[in-house]
Amino acid sequence: MNNEKPSDEYKCPACQTTLAGRDILLWRPFSCPNCHEIIEPVFYPRGRGIGCLSTFLLVAVLLALYGMKWYWSALIGAGAGVLFSLLRVQVARRFWPKPYAVRRHEFRTETHGLLQWAELLESIATAEAWTDQLEHRLLVIDGQRSRDDSLENAAANSAQNFKRSLQGVPPPKKYRREVDLTLDCRRERMRLIARDLRFAAKP
Repeated sequence: MNNEKPSDEYKCPACQTTLAGRDILLWRPFSCPNCHEIIEPVFYPRGRGIGCLSTFLLVAVLLALYGMKWYWSALIGAGAGVLFSLLRVQVARRFWPKPYAVRRHEFRTETHGLLQWAELLESIATAEAWTDQLEHRLLVIDGQRSRDDSLENAAANSAQNFKRSLQGVPPPKKYRREVDLTLDCRRERMRLIARDLRFAAKP
């Protein structure tokens, strides 16, 4: 992995197939078109944790030398380290929109939950109106999901945004760039996520 600039060529970490630009999804984990392994883009180089730790140590030591009590120095240093880490990722995404690499997606949920989401998205994708039954299924499954898994989060966000589109409700600010997506585009997006969820659930 190149730590200085994004790669110009991406290979599936499972089968080493070269991925075309159209195969790379920047907003969620996706399946390799050859082996169906679920992979995800990485937008920052290695060493983000090291940069965070270095910032923490530097700020904490400087504040301690300046005369601040050690616990306040450590607290402010930790905050500065986290802030530096987050800013580094945002700067990398802004100036280098291509990912640095792709890697295997590490799931933080059970297979059963993935299949539930796949079935729900497939049902929603055929709906012409938002029904009480769909609302109940979404509430139940969403209440059980792991907020740490980005593919499940993509499934939940797609379902919620489709619901808003059917009801004529504007999307939240962070999804405003998707406001012009047609219902058919949203249906296709959900079908693709459902397909990848089924790939991920296979033993």
